[in-house]
Amino acid sequence: MPASIDQTSYQSSQSNINALQGPLASLYRNNNKLDTILQYPSDLGSPTKNHYVKFWVKQIIPQNATVTTTTTNESVKSGTIAQPGTGQTLGIFNIQPQQTKPVACISLYMPDTLNATYNASYDELSLTNELGKNLGNLQAISNFLGGAGKNKNSASGVASDASVNYGTSKVLGNIASVAGADAQGISDINLQGGGFTVNPQLQVLYRGIGFRQFQLSFLFTPASHDEALTVNKIIAAFKYHFAPDLLTASQSDNGMFFIPPSYFSVEFMINNQENVYLPKYGDCVLADIDVNYAPNGFAAHTDGAPVQTQLNLVFKEIEIVTKGKLQAGYNIATSDGSSGSIGGLR
Repeated sequence: MPASIDQTSYQSSQSNINALQGPLASLYRNNNKLDTILQYPSDLGSPTKNHYVKFWVKQIIPQNATVTTTTTNESVKSGTIAQPGTGQTLGIFNIQPQQTKPVACISLYMPDTLNATYNASYDELSLTNELGKNLGNLQAISNFLGGAGKNKNSASGVASDASVNYGTSKVLGNIASVAGADAQGISDINLQGGGFTVNPQLQVLYRGIGFRQFQLSFLFTPASHDEALTVNKIIAAFKYHFAPDLLTASQSDNGMFFIPPSYFSVEFMINNQENVYLPKYGDCVLADIDVNYAPNGFAAHTDGAPVQTQLNLVFKEIEIVTKGKLQAGYNIATSDGSSGSIGGLR
């Protein structure tokens, strides 16, 4: 907890942002007609704070919110909602390309840590198991016991092949009637006693690539009353666009549909241009929000605004990273020094 809180300076200090000269100057000129334009701290874009993160928020526009109910079984090209087991159509809906519109831009200082993780899924496959390890080992036991019976000597003489084969069949039958794992264990013990073990013949199989996920953390320590209000608006904006919306009864016959949460486009900026040396992500969803209003022990100003607030945001990309998308990002960034890489990822 801070040793002291200068309430006077907090209440009286003024924001030093010049909206028409800062990193959001073009936005303040209303060229993009955004609903929300926010930044923290107030001097973002100055020579000492020329690195920052820009979050573009894009809201999903429902193309056809009304679902027409019907009890017919007619087929429509746009799509149907069928009742399971009856074949009757419960509703008709239009399938159109998803559309979004930019509604907000939030610019924050560059966080202390910035990690980009690329994950792929690989599985180990044992050819021995897949092709029938149990069957092969049972056959080995059969051959072993059969050979031992043919050469078995005892006080009463040589055992007959018929009796040995019958005993072998009974043993293998009992093994086969047990669960596969038990039969496999007996086979492995038998081989181990002879100084052998089965080669699992492992292979690595590529199963696919997952969506990239990354986390950004910000610590807000507002220096003025205006900045405290801005921090509160920033946190509220992230919460709002994190949540879905529910179609009202007037928009949908039964109110069973959600409008998904907004998409986010994250850009890492330097001197009001995109930093081509840092990761470039496609559209993302905000998967997790964690707000800590007392990161160093609770302390508040006279109006109740926390002295410090920590915001952790976890984003997940909604498009798969491919060689082509990566190549496009790096080619544009390195060929002509462009500050952007349209269509490319990094």
